Amino acid sequence: LEVYVYPSYDGTVWQIVFDSANVQFTVYSADTNGDGVVDANDIPHGTSAIVNGQAAYTFYENNKDYKLAITAINGEAAEFTYAYTEKAAPAGSTVDSAKEFEESAGDVGTILADQKIYFRYTGTAAKLTVTLLGENVTLNRVVFDMMGEYEMTVAEGNTFVIDNTQGDWIYFAVVAEADTTYELIITVE
Repeated sequence: LEVYVYPSYDGTVWQIVFDSANVQFTVYSADTNGDGVVDANDIPHGTSAIVNGQAAYTFYENNKDYKLAITAINGEAAEFTYAYTEKAAPAGSTVDSAKEFEESAGDVGTILADQKIYFRYTGTAAKLTVTLLGENVTLNRVVFDMMGEYEMTVAEGNTFVIDNTQGDWIYFAVVAEADTTYELIITVE
């Protein structure tokens, strides 16, 4: 079974909840290649989790079309309905609302489990060194392609250097495995 969803509305977090623990679903960017099917060429974003006896998934990145590939657990099919709940999104939880900075010594804050907080450097072309401190958090570099799609790669040792002499923006993200605090140390040369 496949279901299309489109979490819209900037500045919010959407959670889709199925009223059954007998289903699970994988979340994909809907039909990345435009070929009418979800396959190995499409991008999996994650898999539902059972929370309070219900299958649920939270969309931190909204304004995108997603496809849910729904399967039965242990082969037990079940009738179900699903609903969205809307929550206030923590600042910077989507790429579109990334925290912007120009000259900054860093950022200290809290982050929730499975949350991504994006940062965008908007100053003049410069060399940046970004270091993330804290347990259960990783630093990810965010790279866009010409189509506006992006991929994230984990920074080795939670530090990376970007020599941004060819452009005027840089994205990166803090990703949490558990609720925690973090500190970013950013130097701009």
